Amino acid sequence: MKLKFYDWFVVGLLAVVAISGGSTVALLAVITGLLYLIARRYFADSKTRGIVISQPEENEFVLRDSNKDGVVDRAEIEMDVDINYRPAPGHFRLYSRFDLASGSSEYEYKVEGISVSVRLLNSFDEGESSNFEKEWEVRDGVVLESDLRTRFEAKKFKWGSIDEQIVEWKTRTEWAELKSLAFNGLKYFLLKRSLPVPEARRYLRHELERLKLGIARATQEYAAYGIEPDPDPESIDGWRWIGGKKPDDAKDLQPFWDTVQSGAFGITAEETGRDGRQLILDLQKLLGE
Repeated sequence: MKLKFYDWFVVGLLAVVAISGGSTVALLAVITGLLYLIARRYFADSKTRGIVISQPEENEFVLRDSNKDGVVDRAEIEMDVDINYRPAPGHFRLYSRFDLASGSSEYEYKVEGISVSVRLLNSFDEGESSNFEKEWEVRDGVVLESDLRTRFEAKKFKWGSIDEQIVEWKTRTEWAELKSLAFNGLKYFLLKRSLPVPEARRYLRHELERLKLGIARATQEYAAYGIEPDPDPESIDGWRWIGGKKPDDAKDLQPFWDTVQSGAFGITAEETGRDGRQLILDLQKLLGE
């Protein structure tokens, strides 16, 4: 229990009484002080029981951070602030940068049991593509469709469909369940911060076992197709042909993925390869292992 200002005031007052009074008064002051501290500790515990108190280091979540070949690739999330870094419980700010491209977004999130939902509230680019000035896509949960269309029409080279881009932006402003792999496992980080410690650890442990068992079963099954895990961090999906070369009589891989999609392994197709193995490492870290 951390003592507050008024606690020290009470202790100081009792100390003055003990010093200025006789031995009996001093003894009573000491007993009173001990009883006060016991009562304060019980009161503090009763108020915080079942509530997770986030430590300062738990307010930042790094998605990626590399500087390979001099190219900066970093994305980080700061909790409980809005797009302008003002305090905003239940929100988080995402900053990302790749080389000279950068942008920031603000999301709102809510935790219901072990389910986490998010929606986009604000988003802007401020990198090379926007001449290092803010170009907003979303403000206050509203897609700035007119600005997006104007900037798209002004481009010399147009890629994709502006209509599809706007639909995608609007979808992101609606509440959607946060999946395990979204934002590199942010769901687990949020649950660790939000749930009572025993419940959070139980769920994280359950997810860790689900992934370990599922990936082990998938690996064993995939070996029958001539595929094994690829330890190369640059691997696209985390798999490779056994022996390093696809055999001439290689089996059709679709039956394997049909089995995965059926839920037979207890994991999703996205969790099957490299990303699922990384989630295992992330969960172990969150559990302090």
